[in-house]
Amino acid sequence: MKTYFRLLPFLRPYIWPYFILGMICMLGYGATDGAIPFLVQHVMDDVFGRKDAGTLSFLPFLVIGVFALRGLLNFGQSYLGDFVGLRIINDVRGIGRVTVRRPLTVNGRNRAANNSGPKARIPASSRSPRPSAESSPRDFRREK
Repeated sequence: MKTYFRLLPFLRPYIWPYFILGMICMLGYGATDGAIPFLVQHVMDDVFGRKDAGTLSFLPFLVIGVFALRGLLNFGQSYLGDFVGLRIINDVRGIGRVTVRRPLTVNGRNRAANNSGPKARIPASSRSPRPSAESSPRDFRREK
């Protein structure tokens, strides 16, 4: 439990809007879970039992709408939950702060002074021949 409470401050920057919207998507997805048996009951009773053509005209669109809503809510809660979780992991590791504040650079003087060894020499026989002036890329671009 102590570990959980130590991680809660990392959640604070992401509570609004990401975490709250993810929770709303979770609640909506759970609420639409009960709509499926309700719709199946209406299909069985009204369409097959009473042979009501009026119910048959709008019920398929309602079923498709409920499942489309469930899909969007499931995507929202999954995406936002993963987003918050990965951001918290990056914050705990300190990844996000370092790369934004101090971009990676290479110091040429330091690299030359701390060279790890001599450059490898390639024998002249294994070198590729230099391209002639006739086959330069500039000439290739001019030909069309």
